[in-house]
Amino acid sequence: MNEMGTDPVARDSEPLFLTPNRSSQQDGYDKKKQKLRGKLFVMRSRPPVFCKRYPVAFFKYQDGKIVSVTYRYQRCNSWTCPNCAPIKASHVMNVIKEVVILNDMKFFLTLTLDPATIPFKYKDSDDNQTHKFITKIFNTFLTNIRREERDFRYVWVIEFQKKTGNAHMHIVFNTRLDIVNVRNIWTRIGGGMQSRVMQINDLISVAAYISKYIVKDIKEGNFGNLHHFERRYCISRSCIRPKISKAKPFLPNAKPSEIREELKKQNCVGVYNTLLSGNFVDGEEVKIIDKSL
Repeated sequence: MNEMGTDPVARDSEPLFLTPNRSSQQDGYDKKKQKLRGKLFVMRSRPPVFCKRYPVAFFKYQDGKIVSVTYRYQRCNSWTCPNCAPIKASHVMNVIKEVVILNDMKFFLTLTLDPATIPFKYKDSDDNQTHKFITKIFNTFLTNIRREERDFRYVWVIEFQKKTGNAHMHIVFNTRLDIVNVRNIWTRIGGGMQSRVMQINDLISVAAYISKYIVKDIKEGNFGNLHHFERRYCISRSCIRPKISKAKPFLPNAKPSEIREELKKQNCVGVYNTLLSGNFVDGEEVKIIDKSL
């Protein structure tokens, strides 16, 4: 068991959370995943039953002591949840913006597909899977590009054409590419001739442009021919990423009596009772008064 206050630096930088309930969201997750794999992505008409059902408290530390607690109801954080999906999409959009700026991605590329070269199994009218085809040949494209450009960092986002339903790809990256070479490689591996490379001076604008499709389609409910567990966007592993602080459990593996005792020491004995009663406003932050002063 981790002792509170033994690592003030970590406590100040890492938010801790406490909940009296265990979410059943992940129970049987593997079976659900296998059941959904390959099926077209469909947004739920209403949130899952476990979304915003379980109360959770997030502690903020200063000098090893709890200075405030924020009460929330735990979200399911699912792409299929009508409440959580827009929030998740906005978060992804902000991450993409930061990645584009951190990696100085000044170049923009659009890759399309030639309908005549798409294998029939990917463009079957009953189940258009051009998303799968374009991501497959992009990996081959990437292998060819990296033979010449070792430090090639990129972010891509899929968009579906309204008329045909076929997928095309918007990419931002960090190094200049020869458009003739790009077209030759893309055409040779089964893509289309319609590809273009542009240099962008405003990184914020290009980041907003490439990421807007994720938020836009989520809000409009336009998922094209996207299937469950297929990527709508990708950030290359070589990219420098923003540091994201993740909340950790409050006293992991501790007994309820040990948790209450530690809360008592931190003048937070009422936090657990508040969570059990649900008598709080979602997102409410409460300051903890140090009675020892």
